[in-house]
Amino acid sequence: MRRENWLTFRSGHPHLMPNPGGFAGSRLKFLENELPEYTKAVANNRDGDFLLDLLRRFFKRYPMELEDNVEPTEETLASVNDEEPDEEPAQVATTFIIKLRHLPVELCV
Repeated sequence: MRRENWLTFRSGHPHLMPNPGGFAGSRLKFLENELPEYTKAVANNRDGDFLLDLLRRFFKRYPMELEDNVEPTEETLASVNDEEPDEEPAQVATTFIIKLRHLPVELCV
């Protein structure tokens, strides 16, 4: 996105707009629904454990293979079982490396 797309004008003077965030749709809804539990975890000094579990559950719903602009179906989201064992870490790392290889060079600088 070009920088001038982020400008707004107030009283004839340019101002930068706030970052719109990187999450939308069901991804954003999932994270917003976790906010009360995160607040409790912070109060109990367990935010690190909570964030690890949150990431585990997030990637069960939105695997790295799924493009950011693609929403999973309601059936797919409903079929997620958080109690089920996770993928092997080596498989997740391999998927991540494969995705990184497809990034445009200018994003890797």
